Amino acid sequence: MKSKSKIFTLISLALLLALVVLSAMFFYPYAQAFPHRDSGIFLYMGRELLSGKTIYSEVWDHKPPLIFYINELGVLLSYDSGWGIWGIELVFLLATVSFSFFTLQQKVHPVASSLICMAAFLGTFQFMGGNYTEEYALLFQSAIIFVFLS
Repeated sequence: MKSKSKIFTLISLALLLALVVLSAMFFYPYAQAFPHRDSGIFLYMGRELLSGKTIYSEVWDHKPPLIFYINELGVLLSYDSGWGIWGIELVFLLATVSFSFFTLQQKVHPVASSLICMAAFLGTFQFMGGNYTEEYALLFQSAIIFVFLS
């Protein structure tokens, strides 16, 4: 009986992760010719940091520094394209959904944890539009929930 439960859990997680990838296609680089205002600022700051400028003294924005360093890494991975940022964002989203799924599975049935993850995250991903601080923060928020439930 436990092997059926593990197989069902793995299939549920695989389907959930496939839905995350499909949802991320909404904001992949070829789907968006130009980044949104905030995303464009983050990309600009990442490029400036990569060229050696200092954050908050030579280039400035009012956001915390992690988003700029994430964008710097994305620009480094794929200069002059959005694929690096998109890849990093996809990794964050997949990690968030996986972490949340296993956290919820400790308390509820795998079907319920799958449905909760789909309802909570997939709708959010499609409406965010890509490369926003809120998307990267979801991983840390799910980690806090894990600690709280443990």
